[in-house]
Amino acid sequence: MDARPRCQATKADGTPCQAAALPGRDTCLFHSPDRKATCAAGRKAGGRTSRRVTAVLPKDAPDLPLATMADVRAMLAAAINLTLKGRLDPRVSNAAGYLAAALVRAIQGDELAKWVEALEAAANWMQTTHGYHRGGNGRR
Repeated sequence: MDARPRCQATKADGTPCQAAALPGRDTCLFHSPDRKATCAAGRKAGGRTSRRVTAVLPKDAPDLPLATMADVRAMLAAAINLTLKGRLDPRVSNAAGYLAAALVRAIQGDELAKWVEALEAAANWMQTTHGYHRGGNGRR
């Protein structure tokens, strides 16, 4: 159990402060009258920090091509490098990575559809030119 004396101040909600008092004082760091200016400056600085501008690409930056897997790979590499250099906010980078994963799935779906189309065309060609049919032992 902490034997240090407790702060004698009352919190804004009317309840007694439970923080330990500063050595030789009857109030804690936050209720100490001679530290009010320091605490106020800290709160003000904290507010400024939380309102800082998120590091993103400039509005006039050209759109990156994202039609192929190679395009997505290049975008991810650029985002990683910009993030590591502190020029792109990690939250923006994280969102780009998440969206890139969705884009990769869409590209893979398109590629799969093209493969199925090609296989169906090849099967139809085999059937019409050589008499092969799908399934069975090969010939009719």
